[in-house]
Amino acid sequence: MDFISLSKSNRLFWLGRYYERVALSLQYMMNCYDAMIDTNSFDYEGYCQQQGIPNIYQGVEDFFQRYIFDMENPNSIRSAAELMLGNGMVLRESIGSSTLAYLQMAVYALDEGAGGEATGLQMLEVLDNIMAFRGSYDDFIADDNVRNIIKCGASVECISFALRTGYREENVPEELRKFIKRITRTKLQISALALQSILRQERIFDGKNTDDVLSKDDFLQAVENRPESKNLARRNIDISMRDLRFAFHTKLEFSSGVTDHSFLLRCIPWDDASQRLQSWQLSVRPLAGQGSYGCDAFGNKLFVGCIEDKHQLLEYSIEGRILRNGTAKAEPQPMPCYRYASPLTKPSASMKEFLAELAITATPEGMLKLSRGIYEYFDYEAGSTNIRTTAAEAFAKRQGVCQDFAHVFVSLARLAGLPARYVCGLPQGEGTTHAWGEIWYNGCWYGYDPTRNQLVDEGYITLAVGRDYGDCPVERGIFRGAADQLQTVFMQVQEQ
Repeated sequence: MDFISLSKSNRLFWLGRYYERVALSLQYMMNCYDAMIDTNSFDYEGYCQQQGIPNIYQGVEDFFQRYIFDMENPNSIRSAAELMLGNGMVLRESIGSSTLAYLQMAVYALDEGAGGEATGLQMLEVLDNIMAFRGSYDDFIADDNVRNIIKCGASVECISFALRTGYREENVPEELRKFIKRITRTKLQISALALQSILRQERIFDGKNTDDVLSKDDFLQAVENRPESKNLARRNIDISMRDLRFAFHTKLEFSSGVTDHSFLLRCIPWDDASQRLQSWQLSVRPLAGQGSYGCDAFGNKLFVGCIEDKHQLLEYSIEGRILRNGTAKAEPQPMPCYRYASPLTKPSASMKEFLAELAITATPEGMLKLSRGIYEYFDYEAGSTNIRTTAAEAFAKRQGVCQDFAHVFVSLARLAGLPARYVCGLPQGEGTTHAWGEIWYNGCWYGYDPTRNQLVDEGYITLAVGRDYGDCPVERGIFRGAADQLQTVFMQVQEQ
């Protein structure tokens, strides 16, 4: 049986809640929209009160446009769809790219409907994609645990929505029985009487009989007042991790002999709660075993060596095994330097204008929008920049490589008010090293890969972090001699 980490369980649960929230809200709105066309009226004030959201709308038409399609409205269906897609992107490896595509198409359909006149048709198109997603994950997700945790989130949302609005309230007892059955199948440590592991200390049921109908007020308080960023549940088994094998090889060839070659390597992966280094072996030649290990100010592992004799080759390789868990890394407080611009990440006036136009919030969801904006703004062009290119220079050219995408992301995330750092590492697959950015929010680091337009998940291995590339290159050195250099790099990360 496959084990599922706490953070992944949390993501799966909220994926279920958000997709069901979008579906139910749209179904309810379609019924109301039809009635509104016939009578030219709808009690949107009452609906806002039922949902516990502020009434910021100027009339019925304004409500239907802004509540359904407005991304800037945090209580809108579009905002829920953004969170749905964000969780889906993180879970791509678990739910599959074809299943994820239905969520993406649902979001695109919502965006196309903004400001349009065919509101009913756009809602129907979104619903079609949500229903296709539901059928797809039932058909194509092989892991029963994954499917059942998603369905648990959907069940909670069904019950919550029914109790708030009265919509399909007759289905609540049956949905509750499904919820109990599904949550038991997930192998989460849970009391069927109280569901305390799901909702921590808060009880849902009034009595000891699992068929008892729950108190409306108690249920709503339990499922709605709980912060979404907390872990969903405790496991009755050890937390699972992705088991990754990695290999990283670099060859540096010189056109003529060099001497007194001092170098520093940051090729040893981090070892912390989210990335547990199980085994590793570093070989350097022609060093023949000499050198020393250390750690820099940012917490990166170092290997420092010196080759005094004449040579035309430096070659180093590291192989090992890592257990990766979670998409967020806990840290009570970030280093103060991560709040301020660094030599390679000073924002230009045009970058500030770009950030203002995106109108993002200083939240993980806002950073996802920033990452996507950078991905859409830039063209990936190998050789168009170098290791000394600043974020402002790359932004002006609108092209670069992963280092430049990451520099611009880090620069703008700091400008938006969040501590941010540059990360160098190895993504799952084959190729060369990669760079991305991380933001610190409410005690955790969250990773974003603007080059690939995705969130950083458990397939990424961190080698080194810093304010920018200048703080954490994988290799840095100095030597005596006049020689050209040719570097060849290859890395591979595979799941066991």
